[in-house]
Amino acid sequence: MSEKQNDTLEQRKKAQEEFIKLKKIQSGEMAPEPKPSEVAVMPKTFSEKLKNFWYHYKWHTLISLFLCFVLVIGVAQCASREKYDAKVVLYTNNYYYDGHINALGEYLTQYFTDINGDGEVKIQVLDCSYVADGKGDTDYINSLSTRLNSTLSGDGSVQLFIVDKKNYEHLNTVFDSVDEFFVDSAPLPDDVHEFFKEKDLELPKDLIIGRRIVEGTLIEKEKDIEVYTKENTAALNKIKQKVTK
Repeated sequence: MSEKQNDTLEQRKKAQEEFIKLKKIQSGEMAPEPKPSEVAVMPKTFSEKLKNFWYHYKWHTLISLFLCFVLVIGVAQCASREKYDAKVVLYTNNYYYDGHINALGEYLTQYFTDINGDGEVKIQVLDCSYVADGKGDTDYINSLSTRLNSTLSGDGSVQLFIVDKKNYEHLNTVFDSVDEFFVDSAPLPDDVHEFFKEKDLELPKDLIIGRRIVEGTLIEKEKDIEVYTKENTAALNKIKQKVTK
């Protein structure tokens, strides 16, 4: 058989196979072959792989990076946040500057211990004081009142209050469920004024420091309430010992 006849037979065979394949595709017996444009071209070089990854996972990557950024910022803020061993409220009929608040916190460290174990005693003074003369900034006074009320009702770590006589009497009537707000109190020691004078500051005289009641209030069942009560009781007893010397 000649070479030309062989080519003809081969072409007829291929045409018959293509015809059978087409019939199977039309009847659903066989899936059609993908078009050249539908055939995936696998990236080969690093640049091609990077472009392919960015094309398919761009939003996934951006969202993941954003969440990582938020997490890092949150951890950094927690790590750098000031950690205090105790909190004391200052509530008098006066206005104070940051220097007064910082100095009072520094003075009170001698009566407390290092509860959190960071090697130093730090006391946070929560200033809730304002002059009740009707002339102050209403929004500012409202914010201080909100801070005081939230502290009274929901923060068991805050048990000591430095007050003047007027606010001492006011706080003693703040809860209907108890007869008196303060279960123990003492005058603030006189050496606090010497401490402030050394810093060119002045603190009102005749201030009282009192420990609030825990039993029968919302903070009674708070976690670590016994630890807070023990520490604040010990601090007030140290102050009372200094006053009686």
